[in-house]
Amino acid sequence: MNEPELTVQDLVARFPYMFQGPHIGLNHFTGWFATFVQLCVAVDAVLGSDKRGFHWVQIKAKFGAARFYFAVDRRSPPPGENQIESGEGVLFDVPIAFVRALVDQAESITSHLCIRCGQPATTINLDGYVWTLCTDHRPPSGASRAQLKAWLKALKKGLHAF
Repeated sequence: MNEPELTVQDLVARFPYMFQGPHIGLNHFTGWFATFVQLCVAVDAVLGSDKRGFHWVQIKAKFGAARFYFAVDRRSPPPGENQIESGEGVLFDVPIAFVRALVDQAESITSHLCIRCGQPATTINLDGYVWTLCTDHRPPSGASRAQLKAWLKALKKGLHAF
């Protein structure tokens, strides 16, 4: 799905319910933002008119990929509505199961995209941190530890909070 380029403010204005409620940090990663926008659009479509108190709790980078954590209202849908039963008799909330699958897919996609520009990238370990970076955004080879620390500091400045 091709979404027009949105700013963080546009996204929050379009889906305000997703950004309301308690959270422990919502970070915006330039290179992964288009994937996050697509995720928000897909989640909104799956939830339909019953948003179930959905909101993002934490958005962060971990082990070279985005992690998107969400919360929903603990209330269950009316019995039989949007639920399926497993072999063990456990009921699953179908829309929330779809949301979880969408989140898993988006996280997987980010593991192959540069955190800065969104181009195809590979994951590397830099000074104990795992980053997914394209060749244009990797530090120069042979950089000293001091140069690497300065480079990482500059890289982190390109990552923003909502």
